[in-house]
Amino acid sequence: MKNKIIYAALAVIIVSSLMFNSCRKDKDEDETYDVSAAGDDALAENVFSDAFAQVKDGMQKAEDTIDGSKGISSIMGDTCIITISPCITLTIIPFDTTWPKNLIIDFGTSNCQQYPPSGRNRRGKILVHCTGRYRTTGSVITTTFDNYYVDDNKVEGTKTVTNTGRNTDSNLVYSIHIIDAVITKPNNAGTIHWNSDREREWINGESTILYPWDDEYLITGTQDGVSANGKSYTIVITSPLNVLVGCRWVRSGTLDLNIQDIPTIAVDYGNGICDPNAVATVNGVSYPFIMN
Repeated sequence: MKNKIIYAALAVIIVSSLMFNSCRKDKDEDETYDVSAAGDDALAENVFSDAFAQVKDGMQKAEDTIDGSKGISSIMGDTCIITISPCITLTIIPFDTTWPKNLIIDFGTSNCQQYPPSGRNRRGKILVHCTGRYRTTGSVITTTFDNYYVDDNKVEGTKTVTNTGRNTDSNLVYSIHIIDAVITKPNNAGTIHWNSDREREWINGESTILYPWDDEYLITGTQDGVSANGKSYTIVITSPLNVLVGCRWVRSGTLDLNIQDIPTIAVDYGNGICDPNAVATVNGVSYPFIMN
Protein backbone atom coordinates (compact mmCIF):
# COMPACT_ATOMS: atom_id res chain seq x y z
CA MET A 1 0.00 0.00 0.00
CA LYS A 2 1.17 3.50 -0.64
CA ASN A 3 0.11 5.99 2.07
CA LYS A 4 0.69 9.59 1.11
CA ILE A 5 0.46 11.73 4.27
CA ILE A 6 0.65 15.48 3.82
CA TYR A 7 1.07 17.73 6.86
CA ALA A 8 0.96 21.48 6.15
CA ALA A 9 1.15 24.57 8.32
CA LEU A 10 0.24 27.12 5.66
CA ALA A 11 1.20 30.78 6.08
CA VAL A 12 -1.46 33.49 5.82
CA ILE A 13 -1.44 37.32 6.23
CA ILE A 14 -2.17 38.84 9.82
CA VAL A 15 -3.42 35.28 11.14
CA SER A 16 -1.47 32.38 12.66
CA SER A 17 -0.40 29.13 11.01
CA LEU A 18 -2.88 26.66 9.53
CA MET A 19 -2.84 22.90 9.73
CA PHE A 20 -4.34 20.04 7.76
CA ASN A 21 -3.70 16.32 8.11
CA SER A 22 -5.01 13.98 5.39
CA CYS A 23 -4.31 10.47 4.19
CA ARG A 24 -4.68 8.96 0.74
CA LYS A 25 -4.29 5.27 -0.09
CA ASP A 26 -2.59 4.20 -3.30
CA LYS A 27 -0.33 1.42 -4.47
CA ASP A 28 3.43 1.49 -3.77
CA GLU A 29 5.74 2.60 -0.99
CA ASP A 30 5.14 5.10 1.81
CA GLU A 31 5.94 8.73 1.11
CA THR A 32 5.92 11.72 3.45
CA TYR A 33 6.23 15.38 2.45
CA ASP A 34 8.17 17.70 4.75
CA VAL A 35 6.33 21.03 4.67
CA SER A 36 7.74 22.49 7.88
CA ALA A 37 8.82 25.47 5.75
CA ALA A 38 5.18 26.59 5.78
CA GLY A 39 5.16 26.67 9.57
CA ASP A 40 8.38 28.72 9.55
CA ASP A 41 6.80 31.17 7.11
CA ALA A 42 3.78 31.45 9.40
CA LEU A 43 6.06 32.18 12.37
CA ALA A 44 7.88 34.93 10.44
CA GLU A 45 4.60 36.44 9.24
CA ASN A 46 3.19 36.30 12.74
CA VAL A 47 6.07 38.04 14.53
CA PHE A 48 6.33 40.79 11.89
CA SER A 49 2.57 41.39 11.95
CA ASP A 50 2.72 41.52 15.74
CA ALA A 51 5.60 44.00 15.62
CA PHE A 52 3.68 46.31 13.29
CA ALA A 53 0.67 46.12 15.59
CA GLN A 54 2.98 47.51 18.29
CA VAL A 55 4.14 50.18 15.84
CA LYS A 56 0.59 51.28 14.98
CA ASP A 57 -0.33 51.40 18.67
CA GLY A 58 2.82 53.41 19.40
CA MET A 59 2.07 55.85 16.57
CA GLN A 60 -1.47 56.35 17.83
CA LYS A 61 -0.22 57.00 21.36
CA ALA A 62 2.34 59.44 19.98
CA GLU A 63 -0.37 61.28 18.02
CA ASP A 64 -2.68 61.38 21.05
CA THR A 65 0.14 62.72 23.18
CA ILE A 66 1.19 65.37 20.68
CA ASP A 67 -2.39 66.46 20.03
CA GLY A 68 -3.59 66.34 23.63
CA SER A 69 -0.54 66.07 25.91
CA LYS A 70 -1.77 62.75 27.30
CA GLY A 71 0.30 60.30 29.30
CA ILE A 72 3.63 62.12 29.31
CA SER A 73 6.17 60.69 31.75
CA SER A 74 9.06 63.05 31.02
CA ILE A 75 10.26 65.60 28.46
CA MET A 76 13.94 66.29 27.78
CA GLY A 77 14.52 68.86 25.08
CA ASP A 78 12.74 67.59 21.96
CA THR A 79 12.35 64.06 23.39
CA CYS A 80 9.22 62.79 25.14
CA ILE A 81 9.00 59.50 27.04
CA ILE A 82 5.68 57.82 27.77
CA THR A 83 5.33 54.90 30.18
CA ILE A 84 2.90 52.45 28.57
CA SER A 85 3.20 49.73 31.21
CA PRO A 86 5.66 48.86 33.99
CA CYS A 87 7.95 47.25 31.39
CA ILE A 88 7.22 49.26 28.21
CA THR A 89 8.20 52.82 27.34
CA LEU A 90 7.59 54.85 24.18
CA THR A 91 10.07 57.54 23.16
CA ILE A 92 9.02 60.24 20.65
CA ILE A 93 11.60 62.35 18.81
CA PRO A 94 10.92 65.20 18.12
CA PHE A 95 8.05 65.91 20.48
CA ASP A 96 6.19 68.45 18.37
CA THR A 97 3.70 68.59 15.51
CA THR A 98 6.30 68.22 12.75
CA TRP A 99 7.22 65.14 10.74
CA PRO A 100 9.23 62.95 10.24
CA LYS A 101 9.51 61.39 13.68
CA ASN A 102 11.45 58.57 15.30
CA LEU A 103 9.79 56.29 17.84
CA ILE A 104 11.45 53.79 20.16
CA ILE A 105 9.23 51.13 21.69
CA ASP A 106 11.31 49.64 24.49
CA PHE A 107 10.23 46.39 26.15
CA GLY A 108 13.30 46.23 28.40
CA THR A 109 15.92 43.52 28.70
CA SER A 110 13.72 40.87 30.37
CA ASN A 111 10.64 39.22 28.89
CA CYS A 112 7.67 41.58 29.16
CA GLN A 113 3.92 41.12 28.70
CA GLN A 114 1.60 44.02 27.98
CA TYR A 115 -1.49 44.83 29.97
CA PRO A 116 -3.96 43.43 29.19
CA PRO A 117 -1.82 40.34 28.56
CA SER A 118 -1.47 39.19 24.96
CA GLY A 119 0.19 35.88 25.82
CA ARG A 120 3.40 37.04 24.12
CA ASN A 121 6.73 37.68 25.79
CA ARG A 122 8.73 40.51 24.20
CA ARG A 123 12.06 42.12 25.00
CA GLY A 124 14.36 44.57 23.27
CA LYS A 125 13.44 47.56 21.11
CA ILE A 126 11.36 48.28 18.02
CA LEU A 127 12.74 51.30 16.16
CA VAL A 128 10.39 53.29 13.94
CA HIS A 129 10.97 56.11 11.46
CA CYS A 130 7.72 57.64 10.16
CA THR A 131 7.54 60.43 7.61
CA GLY A 132 3.87 61.15 8.42
CA ARG A 133 0.75 59.85 10.10
CA TYR A 134 -0.47 56.35 9.17
CA ARG A 135 -3.53 57.66 7.29
CA THR A 136 -1.62 60.38 5.41
CA THR A 137 -1.08 59.67 1.72
CA GLY A 138 2.61 59.29 0.93
CA SER A 139 3.68 58.55 4.50
CA VAL A 140 6.37 55.88 4.89
CA ILE A 141 6.81 53.89 8.11
CA THR A 142 10.09 52.01 8.42
CA THR A 143 10.55 49.49 11.24
CA THR A 144 13.81 47.91 12.39
CA PHE A 145 14.85 46.12 15.58
CA ASP A 146 17.46 46.36 18.33
CA ASN A 147 18.08 43.05 20.12
CA TYR A 148 14.35 42.34 19.84
CA TYR A 149 12.77 39.00 20.78
CA VAL A 150 9.23 37.60 20.66
CA ASP A 151 8.70 34.43 22.70
CA ASP A 152 12.51 34.03 22.65
CA ASN A 153 12.63 34.18 18.82
CA LYS A 154 15.15 36.85 17.81
CA VAL A 155 13.73 39.16 15.11
CA GLU A 156 15.86 41.06 12.58
CA GLY A 157 15.11 42.80 9.29
CA THR A 158 13.40 45.88 7.86
CA LYS A 159 9.67 46.41 7.27
CA THR A 160 8.52 49.36 5.18
CA VAL A 161 4.85 50.36 4.94
CA THR A 162 3.95 53.06 2.42
CA ASN A 163 0.54 54.72 2.21
CA THR A 164 0.14 54.95 -1.57
CA GLY A 165 -3.15 56.86 -1.38
CA ARG A 166 -6.62 55.99 -2.61
CA ASN A 167 -7.41 53.73 -5.54
CA THR A 168 -10.27 54.10 -8.04
CA ASP A 169 -12.66 52.68 -5.40
CA SER A 170 -11.55 55.44 -2.96
CA ASN A 171 -9.94 52.87 -0.64
CA LEU A 172 -6.60 53.49 1.04
CA VAL A 173 -3.87 51.18 -0.25
CA TYR A 174 -0.65 50.28 1.56
CA SER A 175 2.49 48.79 0.01
CA ILE A 176 4.29 46.50 2.46
CA HIS A 177 7.87 45.30 1.94
CA ILE A 178 9.92 43.14 4.30
CA ILE A 179 13.52 42.50 3.29
CA ASP A 180 16.33 40.42 4.76
CA ALA A 181 14.23 39.24 7.68
CA VAL A 182 15.92 36.74 9.97
CA ILE A 183 14.12 34.83 12.74
CA THR A 184 16.50 32.94 15.02
CA LYS A 185 14.60 30.27 16.91
CA PRO A 186 15.41 29.50 20.54
CA ASN A 187 17.17 26.33 21.73
CA ASN A 188 19.33 26.08 18.58
CA ALA A 189 16.25 25.21 16.50
CA GLY A 190 17.57 27.00 13.43
CA THR A 191 17.26 30.28 11.53
CA ILE A 192 14.53 31.40 9.13
CA HIS A 193 15.34 33.78 6.26
CA TRP A 194 12.31 35.60 4.89
CA ASN A 195 11.10 38.30 2.46
CA SER A 196 7.62 39.58 1.74
CA ASP A 197 6.17 41.92 -0.89
CA ARG A 198 2.46 42.68 -0.51
CA GLU A 199 -0.26 45.24 -1.09
CA ARG A 200 -3.12 45.80 1.34
CA GLU A 201 -6.37 47.54 0.35
CA TRP A 202 -8.46 48.87 3.25
CA ILE A 203 -12.01 48.17 2.04
CA ASN A 204 -14.09 48.66 5.23
CA GLY A 205 -13.81 50.16 8.70
CA GLU A 206 -11.67 53.21 7.97
CA SER A 207 -14.24 55.62 9.45
CA THR A 208 -14.58 53.81 12.81
CA ILE A 209 -11.26 54.94 14.25
CA LEU A 210 -11.96 53.78 17.81
CA TYR A 211 -13.35 50.38 16.75
CA PRO A 212 -10.73 48.35 14.83
CA TRP A 213 -12.66 45.06 14.72
CA ASP A 214 -14.59 46.02 11.57
CA ASP A 215 -11.41 46.83 9.63
CA GLU A 216 -11.44 44.70 6.47
CA TYR A 217 -8.60 44.29 3.96
CA LEU A 218 -7.85 42.65 0.63
CA ILE A 219 -4.27 41.39 0.43
CA THR A 220 -2.22 40.46 -2.62
CA GLY A 221 1.45 39.70 -3.23
CA THR A 222 4.21 37.16 -2.62
CA GLN A 223 6.53 35.82 0.07
CA ASP A 224 9.68 33.73 -0.11
CA GLY A 225 12.29 32.37 2.22
CA VAL A 226 14.45 29.56 3.46
CA SER A 227 13.20 27.49 6.37
CA ALA A 228 15.12 26.57 9.50
CA ASN A 229 15.91 23.18 7.96
CA GLY A 230 17.23 24.75 4.74
CA LYS A 231 14.21 24.32 2.44
CA SER A 232 13.51 27.20 0.05
CA TYR A 233 9.88 28.13 -0.63
CA THR A 234 7.57 30.74 -2.18
CA ILE A 235 3.98 31.77 -1.54
CA VAL A 236 1.98 33.49 -4.28
CA ILE A 237 -1.49 34.90 -3.57
CA THR A 238 -3.49 33.91 -6.65
CA SER A 239 -6.70 35.73 -5.70
CA PRO A 240 -6.92 38.42 -2.97
CA LEU A 241 -7.12 37.22 0.62
CA ASN A 242 -9.99 38.77 2.58
CA VAL A 243 -9.01 39.54 6.16
CA LEU A 244 -11.32 41.01 8.82
CA VAL A 245 -9.67 42.14 12.06
CA GLY A 246 -12.65 40.77 14.01
CA CYS A 247 -12.25 37.28 12.47
CA ARG A 248 -9.28 35.11 13.34
CA TRP A 249 -9.31 33.28 9.98
CA VAL A 250 -8.77 34.32 6.38
CA ARG A 251 -12.32 34.46 4.99
CA SER A 252 -11.71 33.98 1.27
CA GLY A 253 -9.02 34.01 -1.41
CA THR A 254 -6.46 31.56 -2.77
CA LEU A 255 -2.71 31.04 -2.73
CA ASP A 256 -0.07 28.64 -4.04
CA LEU A 257 2.58 27.31 -1.69
CA ASN A 258 5.71 25.99 -3.40
CA ILE A 259 8.25 24.22 -1.19
CA GLN A 260 11.51 22.75 -2.44
CA ASP A 261 11.17 19.10 -3.53
CA ILE A 262 7.40 18.77 -3.07
CA PRO A 263 4.40 19.46 -5.37
CA THR A 264 2.60 22.81 -5.31
CA ILE A 265 -0.03 23.11 -2.58
CA ALA A 266 -2.99 25.27 -3.69
CA VAL A 267 -5.08 26.65 -0.80
CA ASP A 268 -8.65 27.94 -1.03
CA TYR A 269 -9.98 29.84 2.01
CA GLY A 270 -13.66 29.73 1.10
CA ASN A 271 -16.45 32.14 0.20
CA GLY A 272 -16.21 34.97 2.73
CA ILE A 273 -17.72 33.35 5.83
CA CYS A 274 -15.83 33.72 9.11
CA ASP A 275 -15.13 30.04 9.75
CA PRO A 276 -12.02 27.82 10.02
CA ASN A 277 -12.75 25.68 6.94
CA ALA A 278 -10.33 25.65 4.02
CA VAL A 279 -9.21 23.26 1.29
CA ALA A 280 -5.70 22.36 0.10
CA THR A 281 -5.21 20.72 -3.29
CA VAL A 282 -2.10 18.67 -4.13
CA ASN A 283 -1.63 16.81 -7.43
CA GLY A 284 -5.30 17.31 -8.23
CA VAL A 285 -6.52 15.81 -4.93
CA SER A 286 -8.39 18.06 -2.46
CA TYR A 287 -7.84 17.86 1.31
CA PRO A 288 -10.27 19.85 3.49
CA PHE A 289 -8.63 21.10 6.66
CA ILE A 290 -9.39 23.23 9.71
CA MET A 291 -7.43 26.41 10.36
CA ASN A 292 -6.07 26.83 13.89
